[in-house]
Amino acid sequence: MNNKFLIICGVIALLFGLEVNAQKHYDLEDLGETEHPMKGTKASISDFVSWMLTEPEDEVHGPMSEAWSLFRKNKPLPEGMTILLDEKNGYFRYDVEFVDEYENEGTTEIYRSSLFVEMVVWNCADGKHKVFSENIGGTMDGKPHDSGQYDGIIFYLYDKNTHKVYVLYDAIKDDERYGLVPSQNYSYDGQQWYYANDHVTGEPRQMTSEEFDQWLEDRPVVVFSLPRVGKNIKVTIYSVKGVEEKEFVWDGYRFHLAK
Repeated sequence: MNNKFLIICGVIALLFGLEVNAQKHYDLEDLGETEHPMKGTKASISDFVSWMLTEPEDEVHGPMSEAWSLFRKNKPLPEGMTILLDEKNGYFRYDVEFVDEYENEGTTEIYRSSLFVEMVVWNCADGKHKVFSENIGGTMDGKPHDSGQYDGIIFYLYDKNTHKVYVLYDAIKDDERYGLVPSQNYSYDGQQWYYANDHVTGEPRQMTSEEFDQWLEDRPVVVFSLPRVGKNIKVTIYSVKGVEEKEFVWDGYRFHLAK
């Protein structure tokens, strides 16, 4: 009898310990709560897209909101725009192409660019939360952006009990995210020299104005790709060293750089 009692107590303690550990994966007090909760009972990818476009004030989400409204009404999208919605796999993608013309010394120069927005939802291992991500990128004349006002990836945490949404700052550790390429920070002495990390060696280097212009041109471009199928996030790094592939692996709560 005593042994059975001890075993039962041990199992209860183990289960309680697992529950406590699961709750510790997210400390909501340390996260940034967003201004509006998620509408919809399932917090599906469609719910997430609509939530993101609740206040479409910027140059990306404004046109995207109009396209999303047309898409949901089964109406044709403007030329150059496409939307892919995979409700089953929790994946959304919006693409738009641009063609700009400029007059230069009597000749017309044509520049082609593109913009994409990806969104994905993951179910967390504790069954109580979901992680959403929005990833924005694009190309200029077929080459990935070196930078952009809206480019980048961001993560959100959804609480099923309260329907509140939080910014999940540490979905990917800063040292893993920003350690993908040498630091792109730089400084200028105000007179002659620029100082920055070499894109190849990663070592600090003193540069002339001409060398710094080339450094800006050669800056690595990191492109994230959210998964339509599977859980992991792909990363492609374009640099003077070539093209390199990386992967961030989902552990049920956050992502970790695969070794």
